[in-house]
This record gives sequence, C-alpha cells and structure tokens, in this order.
Amino acid sequence: MGEKDRLLAQAWLTVFSSPRDALEKWKALATLEPDLFQAQGAYAYYLWIHANDFRAAIEADKRNAVPQNPNAGTGHYLLGTLFLGMERYQDAQREFAEAKRIGTVFQNEYVAASFAAQRDYARIAELKSSARPSVTPGQKVSAHLTNLALALDQGKWKDHALEMRAAEKTIGELDPINARVMDNAVLASKLLVATSEQRAQLLASVPTVALDAAAGVDDDVASLDASLLFRAWLATRFGDDVLAARLSSRVSERVRAGDYPALGKLLDLVNASIGARNGHLDESIRNLRAGFDGNELYASHALLMRLLADKGDLRAAREQARWLASHRGRAYTEVAAGEMFIPLNVHSSNLAKLREAEYSIRLRESADARKSLAELRRFWPEDSMPAELAAELRRLDGQIESESKASGGH
Repeated sequence: MGEKDRLLAQAWLTVFSSPRDALEKWKALATLEPDLFQAQGAYAYYLWIHANDFRAAIEADKRNAVPQNPNAGTGHYLLGTLFLGMERYQDAQREFAEAKRIGTVFQNEYVAASFAAQRDYARIAELKSSARPSVTPGQKVSAHLTNLALALDQGKWKDHALEMRAAEKTIGELDPINARVMDNAVLASKLLVATSEQRAQLLASVPTVALDAAAGVDDDVASLDASLLFRAWLATRFGDDVLAARLSSRVSERVRAGDYPALGKLLDLVNASIGARNGHLDESIRNLRAGFDGNELYASHALLMRLLADKGDLRAAREQARWLASHRGRAYTEVAAGEMFIPLNVHSSNLAKLREAEYSIRLRESADARKSLAELRRFWPEDSMPAELAAELRRLDGQIESESKASGGH
C-alpha cells in the first residue's frame, strides 16, 4: 500500500473515533496530494463540521471546486455553504449557481438560507419547489430543521408550531442518530416559545439518563455526546444548572480528551455558564474570550453577551448582541456542535435585537433602543408573538417612554 492509500485509509478510519486526529490526517493527505480532489473536499468538509473553521475550509475547498474535478458541483455547493457562513452572500450565491449549472442538485436548504440570512424571503418557495426531494433520514431531518429556522426567522409562529408537530411525528420513523437530532430540535423549539412555567415543565421532563449508544459504534457514541451536551446547553440557557450539570457529567471521555473539538467547545460553554452562576463570573468571561479565534461556536457569543450584562458591562454586552444580529449566515450554517443548533441560532440572531434595545435603555440611549425595537418588529410582528416575548417588548417600550419623558422628550 502506497503512502497515499495508507493515509486515505487512516483518515476514513478515524473520522468517527477521533475527528481531531482525522483532521490532521486529511490535512496531511491534502498537502501530500494537492490534486487528489477527494482529499481536498473531505478536508474542507470536516473542517466545517468538526472544527467550525470556515476560513480554512474555504481555502481547502477552492482546490476541490475546479474544472478538472468530475465532481466539482459538490465542491461548489460546499463552497457556497462556507461563504454563506462567512456572510459573503454574493460569493455564496455564485457558487450555488455554478453547482446548479454543472447539474448538481441538492435539497437547496443552504441556497434558501443564503437569501433568508439577508431577509430576502421571496425566493424561498421557488427554491424549495425545485429542490431534490428529501429521501434519506438525514435529508428529512435537515428539511425540518430548515423549515423550523425559517418560520422562527420570519416570526411565523403558527407555521413554526405546525412544523414542530410534523417534525415530532417523524421521530419514530428515524434511525437513533437522526431521531436524537430531531428530538432535540423539537425540544429547543418548544422551549423557545414556551412560558416560564411551561419551560420548567419541559426541562423537568428531560431524562438525565439517556439511552446508551450502541456498543463500539463510534458515530453513535458521538451522537449521544452531542445530544447530552445540547440538552445541557438548553438547560443552562434556560436557568436549570442542576440538570445541565447532570447531563454534561455523562459525556464520554473522548470529548473531555479533545477527540471531538466542537463538542469540547460546547462542554466548555456549559461549564462556563454554570460556573458564572456559582461565583465565577469573571473567570467564565475570561475563558470565553480566550477561546475566540474565529472558530468559536455561535452560542459562545450568546453566552458572553449574557455574562457581560450580568457583570454590568453593558456596552460590551451590546457589542455581542450586534455580533449575533450581524452573523446570520453563520447562524444558518453552523453544524459543528450539531445540526439541531440551526433553529436555535437563527432565533438568537433575532432575539439579539431585543437584547440590544434592553442594553441601550440601561445605557440611557433611548434613540438606539427605539431603532433596535423597530427593526425587531419588522421581522417579528408583535400581534403574533409568544406571550412572554410580546410582554417583554411592551416593557421595553414603556421604559423608553419613561426615559423620554424624564429627559423632556428628547
């Protein structure tokens, strides 16, 4: 067996057991064989889904999406997705168009997202009608996740409820790995629109002892770890740190050892959130900031925003809110810690406008707050909002009005 074949075999063998090691092997192979399109494409793909490294993935995939590659269409579609994750919308749509010109047909979720991220929703129905049908379990899950995200993004709460029910019905038809993704996405969607009392009930129903993964099946172990950590993140995000700690304590040693880079980052987020509420706020903020290298998880910014606000650093918290609102391409494409994050992240990109307004009010900058709320109302109509969200919006309106009166209407 030659060096190329040996590296290729090793790279494939380690994809599920240690994505960290697999990335090193794909990198070595891509460097050794620059014209081996399979290596360039695989390296780009795994940089995206395991390392959350969009920049490096783009450079690798540029060597894959070339005319000499008979499968260049797939490379162009991936490149479009990666550009979308960097908010390079025109570049993304150019690559998607090239993939289509070559004849490569996908489900079009990311093509639709390239328009949705810019709040151009008019073409989405057309794109979905011309997409390849979702046949495999993974494709069906992706379609549901996209529909959930699009409904949340546009404030179409009734459509979101219908999609939740449709997604929930499919769980029993899926294999264990895809069923976990769908089940988690449905749980997140319910929590996002629930009242405080309903959230407490939903979190109380989350089992702290998950189903065991199939013995020796690496991708199933990774799936279970991702599920535990996603639920732990939901728990701490909505204030149940006891549940979060129980769930995260069951994560496999492979995550703690660094074999799964993105899941390791998610575990760090859960621990930082729990630590901040237990007297280690400054330490949690320092640790979060130390991990910001361009490959940090989208949720890292949501957590840092909250912690900075808790600390009273409102200007810095507002900057994080603005980051979340301006990185909508990333919200639609980040899958490194699990595809089920997409609807949650898209929702966060909108909710950030509410937080931006809140921090501006506390900074006595009512004009900025009023502008943020006006933007929020453009994509989340108030008359159909979940009750607690609408109540918070009205509360902020009242604070702006009070501040305006106190300052003589200026």
